[in-house]
Amino acid sequence: MTNFRRIMILVFVLSMLLSFAGCEGGSAPAGEESLVVNGQYLVNNGETEYKIVIPAEAGGVLQVASSDLSRFVSEATGVSIPVVKDSEVTGEGKFISLGQTTLLQDTAITYSFDELGRDGYKIITEGDDLYLIGGGEYGSMYAAYELLNILVDWDYFAQDCYTLKKGLSQIPLYDLNLTDVPDFPVRVSSDGVVETSNQALYRLRERPQSENFIVVKGYWAHNSFQYVKDSPDVNETWYNAAQTQLCYTAHGDAEQYEKMQEACFITLRDALIQSPDREAVTFTMQDNHDYCDCDACNAMTQEYGALSSTVIVFMNDLNARIREWFETEEGKPYARDLRIVFFAYNAFEAAPATYDAETDTYVPNNDIKMDNGVYCMLAPIRMDYYRPITDPVNQEYYNNLKAWGDMADGNLYLWYYSTNFFNYLAPYDCFDSFAENYRVAAECNAYYLFDQRQTDERVTITGWSILKDYVCSKLAWDTTRNPEELIDQFFEGYFGPVAPEMREMFDQLRLLTEYNKEHKEMGGQATIYLSLTSETFWPKDILEQWLEIYDRAEQKLAPLKESDPALHQAYLERVQKEKLSTLYLFVECYSYNTSAALIESYKAEFKELADKFTVTKYYESNDISGLYDKWF
Repeated sequence: MTNFRRIMILVFVLSMLLSFAGCEGGSAPAGEESLVVNGQYLVNNGETEYKIVIPAEAGGVLQVASSDLSRFVSEATGVSIPVVKDSEVTGEGKFISLGQTTLLQDTAITYSFDELGRDGYKIITEGDDLYLIGGGEYGSMYAAYELLNILVDWDYFAQDCYTLKKGLSQIPLYDLNLTDVPDFPVRVSSDGVVETSNQALYRLRERPQSENFIVVKGYWAHNSFQYVKDSPDVNETWYNAAQTQLCYTAHGDAEQYEKMQEACFITLRDALIQSPDREAVTFTMQDNHDYCDCDACNAMTQEYGALSSTVIVFMNDLNARIREWFETEEGKPYARDLRIVFFAYNAFEAAPATYDAETDTYVPNNDIKMDNGVYCMLAPIRMDYYRPITDPVNQEYYNNLKAWGDMADGNLYLWYYSTNFFNYLAPYDCFDSFAENYRVAAECNAYYLFDQRQTDERVTITGWSILKDYVCSKLAWDTTRNPEELIDQFFEGYFGPVAPEMREMFDQLRLLTEYNKEHKEMGGQATIYLSLTSETFWPKDILEQWLEIYDRAEQKLAPLKESDPALHQAYLERVQKEKLSTLYLFVECYSYNTSAALIESYKAEFKELADKFTVTKYYESNDISGLYDKWF
């Protein structure tokens, strides 16, 4: 992948004298002199000759991108570059062309969807003009945000925080010819707070989960029962004995298997008709550890070496039916390059493949394969996410990912996890794992990356989860980014004048995590369900020290209350959102040996802040009221 940051060094400088809501500052690209088109400026001494041009039929994505491009250049320079449609452009002029405009069509610039995919882009200077071109509208949008990064050091951290350099009198025209394609073609928002805002999704270069899959009778995932439940032919052989999962062999009954396939085909056909523009659909197991152990399923497992083989064969047969339908007169209007995605999850996680040392690859057992159009979504839910997938403790999961990667040959979806689902309010420190986990996934040619965090918390997250959103979004685009540099950028941009205090606390957390991993059994199988409210992991003096650091940070911010109340409020709220986690841990771990008055004050402060920021969950699918029922 070509990335502008691999071509030139971008120097990030945060200036508190040039700030907005504590979040603006920056510098121009290093080596600027060699990149400038001599005598040409996008903005010069309060004026611009340029227009931002979008296609006459531009969709909402390009309209947002053009508006943001104009807005942030204006914030940096005081000069607004007007946005016009290509149908309004007449005569000569200087332009920033965004998307597939008629201006682009008149150039010799070449690009293709095969090269860029749906989200990759090019930024090219030709003559006096700039061309921002994506494989689709989203790619063009991401080109606009990258151009802002180049021109004014724009970066985005959270819904209320971005950085850019202000007070610029000039922005030169740079001689640019760059191509940037993400390591994962599909990068999915994995945090409910981000998913509530299209603005956040766009600026983090992610998309909502809802855009990726056809919904089947109300479900995009764990929807296998939806395919068969309304069939008049539904039969007990279609289920395991407990009726908690499908039996993908229909207990070896050929007639029932045929009826089950037909029922699933009808459901899928109807879903395709209802969603003619989407290209992926899941047929995914129910969310439990159960499976069918009938003689037919056991025989296939024995033949191919893994229970997942039963799903692969079933999906291949269903895929064939749909492809045949695409060739009929009824199906032709709905034909597309459809991806049918199943889960390799829980009992179905292991790949039916064996390692071949001679070729250093995993070879499908007895030549089982996923036909063209059938994709696997691997979800290694029991992995130790405190440690990277290449750590010896995760060898089983590393091998299995490599096996599915070799079997899928680019047809791999990947579902990682990076929160503790039994405890949203405690820090789940897997910052040392992201980069390696993502690198290995890209090495396996994963097409789709979903790193699930607190999907059902829609307003406020704590325990450094906002930082995860930023770091993971950057790494999902480019797995070669240095996570430590990203963490540095976040703290400077998000916490501004109290970045040293907040970073001190975060660094202590990471040291404590290392100690706990080494000496306190913080790790092992299924760490996303590890009980974290234990004094074993959180020494009292450390929590007390963190509470003191919060107080120091608030005191340091106090002078801003008079000089810039809005700035003071923005920074204070970011500090307080992180404080929620420490207050919670202290109450949960040390109520038994701390004065009742102090514990009651911490409970009251927590509730006051949680109400202020509308915290809704304290663990997955459990309302915060459940915590208060326990506390009060």
